[in-house]
Amino acid sequence: MDVTMLTIGSLAWVSLAALVCALCASASRGDRALAPAADEEVAARRAGNGLLGELARHDRFTRAHSLRVARLADAVGRRMGLEASALEALTRAAALHDVGKLRVPDAILRKPGPLDAAEWALVAQHPRWGAELLEDVLDHGHAVAAVLSHHERFDGRGYPEGLEGSHIPLMARIVGACDAYDAMTSTRSYQRARSRAEALAELSRCSGSQFDPHVVEVLEEAVRAGADLAPSPPRRTRFRSRATARAAALHF
Repeated sequence: MDVTMLTIGSLAWVSLAALVCALCASASRGDRALAPAADEEVAARRAGNGLLGELARHDRFTRAHSLRVARLADAVGRRMGLEASALEALTRAAALHDVGKLRVPDAILRKPGPLDAAEWALVAQHPRWGAELLEDVLDHGHAVAAVLSHHERFDGRGYPEGLEGSHIPLMARIVGACDAYDAMTSTRSYQRARSRAEALAELSRCSGSQFDPHVVEVLEEAVRAGADLAPSPPRRTRFRSRATARAAALHF
C-alpha cells in the first residue's frame, strides 16, 4: 500500500471533517430565529447535503448507489411499519451509508480487478469512518448505528464488530440488504449487472446467513412492487424538512 496515498487520504478526511463542522456552524449562525431543535435539524440537513456533494465529486457511482439504496430502504421501512421519525432516520442513514468511502482512495474504489489484502482491509474500515463522521450529522442514534453496522451479517460473520441476528440494529439489517440488492443489479468495472430475478434469488439464498430473513421477504415484496424502478433522483438532491419529506415520501 502506498503510504503517500494513505497520507493524502487522511488529510482529505481531516478537511472533510472540518467541512461538516463548518456547515453545522453556518446553519446555526444563519438560522438563529429558529427554535433550537429546528436549528439543529437545518444544520444536520445542510451537512448531509454537503456530504452528498462530496460523494458525487469523489465517486459518482457511490452517490447514485447510495440514493437508490435510500429509496429502497424507505420502501422496506414503510412496509415494516416504521414510525415517521424512524423512517426518516433510516432513509438519511441509507443515503449516507457509504460516506466513509470518502477516505478510501479513488484508485481502490475503481480498481477493475480483485482487491489485495491491504486494499480490502482499508475498504472494510469505511463503516467505522462513516459513523464517526456522521455522529454530528445524523440526529438519531439508530441512524449512526445503521451506518456502522450495515456490513454485519445475520450469522455473525460480518464486520466491523461481528454482530449477530437481532444484535444487529434493524436499520442496519435493512440498509445492508438494500445495499446488496442495488450492488448486484448495478454494472461496475469488475462485474456485470445481475437481473432483478437473479438478485432476488441471491438474496433468498443468503437469507438467514448474510441477511435477516424477514427483511429479505419485505425487500422482495417491495422490489416486485417496483420500488427499485423509481426514476433516478434529480441532480440537486436535498434533504427536506420533516413535513416536506413525508409529503414527498422521502424519495430523493
